[in-house]
Amino acid sequence: STIYRGGACALRVLERDIGAPAFNLALREYIQQNLDGIADTADFLAAVARAAPRYDLAEWQRSVGLN
Repeated sequence: STIYRGGACALRVLERDIGAPAFNLALREYIQQNLDGIADTADFLAAVARAAPRYDLAEWQRSVGLN
């Protein structure tokens, strides 16, 4: 499991950074891809990377403590 200090604030920062349309796309894809399974952090990050390919996701992970 992954423990991070950002919680919901981390998601707000992500939404602000990539914009609501890309954020919503990532969430919809994440949910659809993992509806009947067990999702993990890598699944979420992959969905964000596909929705916002130019975003520095590694920097966001560092800034919110998602290691």
